[in-house]
Amino acid sequence: MHRQRTSTERTLDKSFEKLFALKLLSDYSLSPVEAHTLTKDIQNHFNGEQVAHIQEGQVLYTAVQADEPAGKPLIQCKTKQIKLDVYPTDLINIFYKDLKEYAKLMTERLCWQAFSHGCTLTQEDISRLLHCSVTRIRRFIAEYRKEGKYVPTRGNHCDIGPGVSHKAEAVKRYLKGYTVTEISRAMAHMPHSIERYLDDFSMVITIHVNELYSPLRLSQMLRLSERLVKEYLDLYERYKDDSDCQYRLEQIIRRSQCIAKKNRRIRS
Repeated sequence: MHRQRTSTERTLDKSFEKLFALKLLSDYSLSPVEAHTLTKDIQNHFNGEQVAHIQEGQVLYTAVQADEPAGKPLIQCKTKQIKLDVYPTDLINIFYKDLKEYAKLMTERLCWQAFSHGCTLTQEDISRLLHCSVTRIRRFIAEYRKEGKYVPTRGNHCDIGPGVSHKAEAVKRYLKGYTVTEISRAMAHMPHSIERYLDDFSMVITIHVNELYSPLRLSQMLRLSERLVKEYLDLYERYKDDSDCQYRLEQIIRRSQCIAKKNRRIRS
């Protein structure tokens, strides 16, 4: 019976040095000493090239790619190094006033940052990045679940599959009453990106209601992925009869009228 690996061992299994050295051993038949030395040299060179692109408060972190299936050993998963903003300036006030609230906000934000890079973080990853216990991170994620917020950790993403995108999640939060600023802060997206998602949702729903076009036709017309169009339509069907979301839904749909007027002015 194999001994269960500790959190520390699992974290080290995902490190660039360990994964790349194993590849050199298996693919190029190098000795362990050669593999380790070459890995260190390559990483030093890589980090030297990346320093100029890392801004203050950011770190390079090795994360598992989001398309890796659940149950696959971490040591066999495809990974990549991504930049994460671990010390965001817009949360400095919260950091000094309430460390617990800061850690909760960062748990959500780091997960969405990683997801935007095509990766997912485990609870142990978040624990390491925020210097919190795994138990506390697990509690934060449970609280978000009770609040109806989806946080794309590796466990959550593997459980629900690839059916939830950050764009649909942003629109859902807007429907539930959150402001663009709040959504932007929580999901580590620029406000203009959130506005663009709302515009796209508005056009999809307006054309769907008026013309009854298929998701494929809407996808081709609006130059959006068919999967995203289906997510937007699912959101509309889920919340169109929810009285708490009616005002926001009407607001979003009115956006399509403004977009149409703007396009007419540009063409004229």
